[in-house]
Parts: sequence; structure tokens; C-alpha cells
Amino acid sequence: MKYISFAEENFQSITALLESDGVFIIPSDTSFGFSASPFSRIAIKKIQTIKGREEGKPFLLLVSDFEEAQKWAYFPLSMRSFVVKRWSNRIPTTVIAKKKAALGDFFPEFDSVGIRVPGHPFLQKFLKYWGKPLISTSANRSGEDPLFFERDIYEEFGKENIYFSSYGNLLPRSQSEIWKVENKILVRVR
Repeated sequence: MKYISFAEENFQSITALLESDGVFIIPSDTSFGFSASPFSRIAIKKIQTIKGREEGKPFLLLVSDFEEAQKWAYFPLSMRSFVVKRWSNRIPTTVIAKKKAALGDFFPEFDSVGIRVPGHPFLQKFLKYWGKPLISTSANRSGEDPLFFERDIYEEFGKENIYFSSYGNLLPRSQSEIWKVENKILVRVR
């Protein structure tokens, strides 16, 4: 595992690594998470292999803001103000919405996708720079607890051919809430 600072002066290098099928472990709203380009089948497969995750289980997308989210999924009117308010207040909220064709063959067996705007302003800034979503899933082996400490990341994934970026240890937090629209009604899934 190679460390690369998630500093603004490295955004161009990080972008090049993502475009070359790179996989990162970065801080998320709830724990450390794996991230990569949703348009890289190689990176998606690498994350599935490292985690021991079944192939048919989709990843959520991280986007910079609601406007970016609308490029990749449809948000019914009943969902828009709720989502904007949650994301503006940095409440870890994943929303399941109908995918748009712009996502191409990203998990083609599903017609919906989970989307979240991360609460970290610096990650939002990178996502604006990148101009695309990142996939995200917790950085742990499937079935294991999420990881919050840098030393645990190094112990678990130090020998993997991936990149690590951190702001330091994270405070353990609960999982994000998940919401979706069913029969025109907003329903909490988790």
C-alpha cells in the first residue's frame, strides 16, 4: 500500500491514478472506505477481491453535491428537498435513486444506485475537481467490522497494491441512513 496525501496539490496525480484503475482507501463519513472510479471494471473487481465481496453486491457513489448527483440518477420531487437538506447539513445519508444512462454499465443488473454527498469538505472539493462520482464501500473484509484507525488499515491492507490517504484516525460512527422512494413515498431502509 502506498500513501498519498489527499492535498489539493496532489489532485492531478490522484486523478491520474484513478483513471489508471487505482484503488484508494480514504476517510468517509462513517469509517475508512475503499474508493475508485465507477467506470473502471478493473478497480471494482480489485475491491471485490480484496474485501472478499460477492460480485453482484453494488457499491454506492460519492458525489460532490446535489447537482452532480442529478447527472447520475433521477430524484423525484418528493425526494429533492429532503436530500438537499440532509446533505447540506452533513448528515450521512445514502439515497437510492433510479440510475441514468450516463452510468453506462456500472452494475447493469440494477436499475437503481445509492448516492451520497460526503460530509468531508476536502473530499467534496476533490469530487468537484474530479467531476465524476467515486464508488465507496467500507474498507474492511466482508463480514468484519469497519476500520477507524490508521494502524488497523496498515495491518489489514498494507500488502495490497492500493493507495491510502488519511487525515488521521476517525471517531467510530454509526452507519449512514439509507432512504429510497417506494410508491411515491420516501421510506427509510436503514
